[in-house]
Order: sequence, then structure tokens, then C-alpha cells
Amino acid sequence: MGTRSRFPPTKMDTARHLDHLAESLCQLAPGMVYWSGVGFLDDVPEALRHAVGQEWGALGVEAYLSYLAIAKPLSDKRLTVVLAAPCPPDQLEAIRTLEAAGALGCVAILERRKPTTFGGWPLNSNFGPFAKRPSATGSYLEELGFHDAGQVEWNSDPKSVSRLESALLRAVEEDPGYVLVICPDTEPECELGVQMTEPLKVPRRLSPIFGADKTVYGAFSRQLSQKVSSNRLLWLDSTARDTPEFLEQHLQMFRDLESSRNGRPVVVVPSLILPVLYRSLRIWCQDESSVPPILVLHGTGLPGHWREGGGGLSDGHLLLSIANLSIAYPADEFEADALFEECLAQQAPGALVFSGAPAVGMRSPASLGPGKGRKLRDGKDLAIVALGSTVYPALLAAESLQAVGLDVGVFDLRYRRPLDEALLEEISVYPLLVAVDEQPETASFAGQIQKDSKPMGRLVRLCVDAGGLQEKMRTGSKEELSLESVGLHAEGIARTVMSTLGLGLTNHFER
Repeated sequence: MGTRSRFPPTKMDTARHLDHLAESLCQLAPGMVYWSGVGFLDDVPEALRHAVGQEWGALGVEAYLSYLAIAKPLSDKRLTVVLAAPCPPDQLEAIRTLEAAGALGCVAILERRKPTTFGGWPLNSNFGPFAKRPSATGSYLEELGFHDAGQVEWNSDPKSVSRLESALLRAVEEDPGYVLVICPDTEPECELGVQMTEPLKVPRRLSPIFGADKTVYGAFSRQLSQKVSSNRLLWLDSTARDTPEFLEQHLQMFRDLESSRNGRPVVVVPSLILPVLYRSLRIWCQDESSVPPILVLHGTGLPGHWREGGGGLSDGHLLLSIANLSIAYPADEFEADALFEECLAQQAPGALVFSGAPAVGMRSPASLGPGKGRKLRDGKDLAIVALGSTVYPALLAAESLQAVGLDVGVFDLRYRRPLDEALLEEISVYPLLVAVDEQPETASFAGQIQKDSKPMGRLVRLCVDAGGLQEKMRTGSKEELSLESVGLHAEGIARTVMSTLGLGLTNHFER
């Protein structure tokens, strides 16, 4: 057994180990590919090498295989792919694509782990310094039919090179096989030949057009990667050039990966691609044998003029059609945290739905429990019932109406499904109810209130006129749609109440 250093590895030691590992892999595995974005592709045009190097994933593999199909037989090109774990589902999908095409020799998984220590000193045993535990990526490859060719602890000495060569040979003979290479878990200061990244841990870039960084979703998403471990969190990007078929495969890969683990997987879905993934999400949510996911849907509700079609105005219909899915709408960033914890506590699929509402920071009470709404303001003359983005405008409208002598109660349903029956019973005693919802009337919660509650007073629906919006888009209107433009802001709610009661319009908002 070789002599090991008594001191933990330094940053420069780690850089040296990984640089030497990259060099050794190049020598031991001709035609290999660094999956982290640095490509080593022999006899490939520079333009394709650059594109594939930037797109290592299912799209890059498709481009590479298309080139090989024209340039030379696939049997002449069997690759050793190096994965920097943990890796996202599109890279795992690409592995499956390469193997199915007969272009894959074996897989080398690079993982960083902290050496096992005792009293601050690394342990020196016959089993090496690293814990003998399975790799999540390796476990998934085994589910695809790959064989485990062994684990190599890498410390840049000649024995490491010899062990790596033997493991790679075993992996090639297994066809397909993989080898796990463990490196010291210390961040290097210099650039490495192998980029050890965690692509699922970092949220996707928020759209500057949508202004998501200043919304309730923006405030929530900045904390999401701290609430959920990176291997349980999938960020889907609406700006990707992926085809609908690939997006569905992307989601299916994540679902397959999570099926053998404990805990709740979280999928972040932009509203723009919800219709594309709807069928796959519905099947997953209704599959009683799988771990129920939590969906984080953002960009729902009113579309801007830069978006095509109805935008997120169909989201309510789609989500309500998924059986057993609880659907929560946070009114502010504090409620988003509470609702997320409530979703985690349920043994059923759940969805958190975010519109473009600004983050106003209302301090909410502690979690009320799944399916529970809340009374935000007492009143006796009428009640305004709101959800998500319309809650804060409803409170402002109530303040304005108080100036003209109206005592207005304000209720936040919090959930589109299930509805809080006790809260609905309390609301039903008001002589006038105004339901404010950033959805078309056919998907509004107002219809659910009438159907599910006891007889009540007069109900006024203040919703989105989807037909009118689509007509504006067809005529090329450049208007940026917002709650103000459709009368769902505080002044619009107050004016609707005054008009319904036959009172003069208030100019409170103009003061």
C-alpha cells in the first residue's frame, strides 16, 4: 500500500490531481469526450466541435451522430464519455442515445468526495480514504443496463493510473460499463481540464423582459436551491431550443432518476412550456406508484405583448384537469415559503403557481395548513375574495373603499384546489362578493365557489377577458399587459365595487 499524505489536500493539490487525471484519460481512452463542455473529438470539423462542445447533452449528441453517419461508420467511433457528477437529465439521455447508436465504449464518472477523517486527520486504511457508497449517476446507469467496473481513488500516483487503466478495460469488456473515479473534494483556484460542476443546483437565468427577479417568483427562486438538494431539483428553461419531444424526454429522465430515491422531487416549469409537458406531468402526478412531485410553475397569468398566444391564461384549466393535484397561489414571498412547506408535508402531488406579481413583502402568519385560506381584513358590507397576484390589490382597494364609508372584508383563498370549506361558509354570509382572479372566467375560482358553497349573496366576477386579449394580439397591439390594463389592480377593483353598488366613482387613488 502506498504512503498517503497526513495532511488534507490543498487547492493546488486538487488542481494537479485533476489535470493529471485528464491527461491520463486522454492517453488511456482514445476518442474520449469530456462531458463538462470541453470536447476531444478526433477528425471532426471545427464548427461542429465548437457547437458540440457547447451543447454536450442530447442535442450535441444528435449533431455528432449525424456527422458520423455521413463521415464514417458508427462502429469506427466508440467513445469513452467522462461525466462530472452530478449531471443533469439531458446528459444522461445523451448517454442512452450514444449507447443505442453503438457509439459508446464506456463511461467514466468523476465525483468529488470529502476524505474520511478522524480528529481532523485523513484515515489511512486498506479501503482508502473515501467512503464506499454508491454513486447516484452510477445507480441510474445500472438501471439502463450498464455494469459497474469498479471504483478508483485518484491521487495522481502511478498506481492510480494503473488502477484506472484496469477499470477502463473492464468497463469496455462489459459493454456497456462504467467506472467511478473519486477525487478530493476541494475547490481549485486555477482552471482545470475537467470542470467539476453541479448544473442542477444553479437556477436558470431569469428573463429580463419578464422582470422575474423583482417578482414573488424571483424572491422565492433565489432560495429554492437552498431548500432542495441539487439532485432533487430540475430547472426547465423556456428559452432552450429543445423540441417538444426532447423536453418530454428531459422530464422523463428526471422522473426515472428520482423513482428509486426517498424525498420529493421538485420540477420548475415555465408557463410557456406547460402545454408541451402537460401530458407527461399529468401521468406522473396520477401515477400512484411513483414519488409525487412538486411543480413550481412561473410566468403564468397575463402574457406580455412579447409572448405569443394566450400565455399562461390556460394554466388554470390544465392544472385543474390533473386529478389529486393541490394548486397553491402565493400572494407574497413569505406565503411562497409557507405554501412550499405545506406541499412538502402532503403525500400527494402539489403545484405552486407564480404570476408576474411584484414582490411586495406582506408579512403573513405562520403556515395555516394544506388547503386552508385566510381572512386578511374584517368587514360587514361586502367581501373581496382574491388569489395570488390579486390579493395585495384587493387589500388596497378595501382601504380606498373605506374612505367612502364601505366596510370591506378581504379573503385570500391561497389554494385553487382544494377550497377551504370553512372559509367559504364564512364568506357566504356577505350580501356582496367580488371574486378577483388573474384567469379567464371559465377557469376562475368564482365558478368553484358557487358550485361548492352554500347559497350566498350576489357574486361579481372580476376576471380576465381572454377573447379581448387575443383580439389585441391578433391586431398587433404593442400594449404591455398588466393587472392595470385589465382592471384587476386596486383602482379597478374599487371602481367595479362602486359601479355595482350604484355609487359615484372614487378619486381616492388620484390624491
